[in-house]
Amino acid sequence: MDKNTLHYFSVIAEKKSFQAASQLLAIPRSTLSRKIAELETALGTQLLNRTTRQVSLTETGILIYQQCQRMQDVYENIIAVAQNSSSLPSGILRVSVPVTLGRMMFARWMVAFNKLYPDITLDICLSDSYENLVENQIDLAIRVGELKSSGLISKKIGMTPRWLICAERFARDYKPVKIQQLNDLPLISLKTDQIAGDRWKLTGKGRSELYDIKPAMQVNDMLTLLDIVRQGAGIGLIPYFVAQPYLSTNELLRIMPDYEGEVASFHLIYQKRENMPRKIRVFIEFISQHMRDEKSLQTG
Repeated sequence: MDKNTLHYFSVIAEKKSFQAASQLLAIPRSTLSRKIAELETALGTQLLNRTTRQVSLTETGILIYQQCQRMQDVYENIIAVAQNSSSLPSGILRVSVPVTLGRMMFARWMVAFNKLYPDITLDICLSDSYENLVENQIDLAIRVGELKSSGLISKKIGMTPRWLICAERFARDYKPVKIQQLNDLPLISLKTDQIAGDRWKLTGKGRSELYDIKPAMQVNDMLTLLDIVRQGAGIGLIPYFVAQPYLSTNELLRIMPDYEGEVASFHLIYQKRENMPRKIRVFIEFISQHMRDEKSLQTG
């Protein structure tokens, strides 16, 4: 098997296009198409799904691409050792971050990271979707909540509780009620692909219960939900780290303190690699330390 063909395959997989790979490699598209066809024949399986506009990896193609990445990692590691193992890490680092965390904290963290590692080019994607790391060429992702088994490495790096929170002016107009009377108040809920907007799981008095709610409003963005609650429109179930700046000034208040929502856990997700590139290793160390130092992400 020609190792160059495996390299061609990796580039096509990354670019999701024979034409883009042809331009990058300076190799005719017809040659690339023939080489990949020969590779698939040699392996006895299809690696790419081809359409008129782009290509995508088959299930086997994803596995082969992962192996090609490992080969590239070994190569990069050899080069790094040969040049100088103490040299600064470099290259493009692609990271997927939840939107709320990214907007509230990640910008200042990434400025600090860039000062420490100026040779690493950060490519940050703010997204609450659970993208496929391999297909989207993502080096690391930060994800919230329970994770499905995926064969990826998962490292817990932070946690924060969810509290029932309202504006101070809202609390003046509505007297506290029992938890069973929650639906007597206007509720503002988050509704996403991962979170149902009409059900809250609350823990209090030693047990957890699911509460069916009738929200006055539903929204798919936590910061927008926060703004609605700040305007006195109702009660939201909000992560502590999101509400903390306004809790400290008493603009927002925690109500029914005997109850809280599920703890939001943050996990760092990345592919298992025998020879992890230094750019990934230093980022894992950096972001883990900053999550530990952030008090609003370690409460509860």
